[in-house]
Amino acid sequence: MVFGVPGGKKYYKIMNKLFIILCPPYYLKLPPLSLAYLASALPNDKNLCDDEFCDLNIELYSIIKKISADNKLYSKIVSDWEKNNAEIKQSFFEKTFQITQCAEYIEKLIIKLKNENFTHLCFSVFESNLNFSMKLAEKVKCEIPEIKIIAGGPEITKRILLQNTCVLNNIFDITLPGEGEKSIVAIKESESMINFSFNQLPDIDSIAFPDFSIFELKKYKTKGALPLLASRGCVNRCVFCSEKNLYSNPRFRMHSPEYIIQMIKYLKNKFFISSFIFQDSLINGDIEKLKKLCALLISENLKINWEAQFHITRKMDAELFSLIKKSGCYNMFLGLESGSDEILKKMKKNFNTGDAEYFFQNCNINKLHFEISLIIGFPGETLNTIDQTKKFIEKNSKIIPKIAQINPYIYYEFSEVTQKEYMEYIDSCGINFENEIQDLLILVDSLKIKSTRAFINNL
Repeated sequence: MVFGVPGGKKYYKIMNKLFIILCPPYYLKLPPLSLAYLASALPNDKNLCDDEFCDLNIELYSIIKKISADNKLYSKIVSDWEKNNAEIKQSFFEKTFQITQCAEYIEKLIIKLKNENFTHLCFSVFESNLNFSMKLAEKVKCEIPEIKIIAGGPEITKRILLQNTCVLNNIFDITLPGEGEKSIVAIKESESMINFSFNQLPDIDSIAFPDFSIFELKKYKTKGALPLLASRGCVNRCVFCSEKNLYSNPRFRMHSPEYIIQMIKYLKNKFFISSFIFQDSLINGDIEKLKKLCALLISENLKINWEAQFHITRKMDAELFSLIKKSGCYNMFLGLESGSDEILKKMKKNFNTGDAEYFFQNCNINKLHFEISLIIGFPGETLNTIDQTKKFIEKNSKIIPKIAQINPYIYYEFSEVTQKEYMEYIDSCGINFENEIQDLLILVDSLKIKSTRAFINNL
């Protein structure tokens, strides 16, 4: 079966002209998949389609980075941006607009929208860039009242499902819940304002490969690599996670191994790259598909390097760990979160510490590098359960290559933990979680386990 390259759809009647944008602050290392998939849903033939895409996140970062060497304020902005510092989100629009070069770039963008008769300005919105997106939308609307302002993405979906859209409705003309491929085509073809219900694709093999030709790839921090999705959704229902609620149907959907192989071949040949970073919630939600994918990567001799997030499970046998290594996997991200079985059960992680040791040992046997994340302070955490986590890390220190994240639990309104439950726990537990994280870091350092300092205490 032949799967779709980007821009395959043909329009017989072009109605609207779209400018699709992702605002800062956002992840800087790789081009955003949200824009790449929206671009793939629209025709890439300029004779048929005059829509444009802008990763404003990387454009403004490139401007500030260039002038930051001799300016402490600009250097601080760049540093916080690179570290995904959560504190920069609220005032980021004001800070960047105070920088002459950034203000000029945004003003030129607005002039372009007006002079080139764009009918719709479409925002890809995440929690991190919501504030910037809304403020830019307000500014554009003031200067171009006739333009239609559209917003979609995870943060928009979350607010629609929570029925928390009053602020959004005052700024955006249309909000799009769910996956955007069908919705962006409907916006392109519609003559009038339309309402959108939750859109979720039943067959993800039917969509075109992500279109990275819309980006200047040299601007991104990770060179010679591209992000991919092998699946959508998650097989687990972790209590603290809000991502699972972004889907109208929580059913896990994974591309066929054949689709993923063709996508990798297409991107490898088009962009001359051999490194891929899967951004799935987890890549091992369908064990048999993963096993076949790894076998195909080996048999077709694609010689790629790849990394992905896995969930800890005993369902992966020794053969699969071996195939994963041989197929080119150089790193696995594992959400351990706790070394206490009591806390893992409260989190509904669907594994215990014995399962984690089994997984780590198999990685170690096959020389598979992995890194783990930890959460300290989930409701129900005690000094005893924190001590259990420390003892688990100490016991397995010889086979844990790296700790990627250690963070205090943060309440998310879209998770299963209620705000009341969280606040009652914080008020009654009497634990200083920042001190506990520092103690854990001292232990990690003493055990000579590597850690990523930028993601310690920074969610």
